[in-house]
Amino acid sequence: MGGNFAERERQTNRLVRAVAAWLFSQKHIQPVQLFGLVWLTWTTASHVNEDTYVRSVKIPALGQIFGRDYSRSNLAEAAQDVSRQMADAKVEALVMGETGFSNIYNAYRNSSFDWMRAHFRKVLPIAKAAYHLKSDVQGRSLAERIDDLPQIRKPDQPSVLCIRPVCSRH
Repeated sequence: MGGNFAERERQTNRLVRAVAAWLFSQKHIQPVQLFGLVWLTWTTASHVNEDTYVRSVKIPALGQIFGRDYSRSNLAEAAQDVSRQMADAKVEALVMGETGFSNIYNAYRNSSFDWMRAHFRKVLPIAKAAYHLKSDVQGRSLAERIDDLPQIRKPDQPSVLCIRPVCSRH
C-alpha cells in the first residue's frame, strides 16, 4: 500500500459512492448490506499489509453488500463479479484500488453490526440523505440526526456506551 492517505480517502469515496448508488437503487436493502457499505471505509492498523486488509475488510464487505461468498476469491475475482453485478465496467478498477480510511476501534467492529441491525430503520434514511447531501446546512442537520442515535455498546462492558471518542457510563 502506498503512503498517499489523501488519495486513498478519495479512492474510498469513489468506491463507496458507486456502490451506494447501486445499493440505494435496490428495492429491498438489508442491514447487512448497509453495514457492508460502511465496512468498505474501514482500514486496519497494519494497512500496509495489503493481503490482511483485503482479506479482513474489503472482500468480506463486498460479500455482505452483494450477497456473495468471496472468501475463496482473490480481489480481482471479487472486483470482476461486483462490476458484473453493478453492470459498470469502471467499478472493477475502483474495487482494485487502495481504499479504507476509518480505523474503527477493534472492540466495536463486531458489536457495530448488531447496532446497525437494531437501528437500521433510522440509519438507512440518514445514509441515503448523506449520499444525496447538497449543502453544509444539510450536513449539519445530518450530524444532529446521527448524534441523536443511540451509541454503540462495548461488547465487553455493556454499561459503557461509546461510538464517539469520549465514552459515558449509563
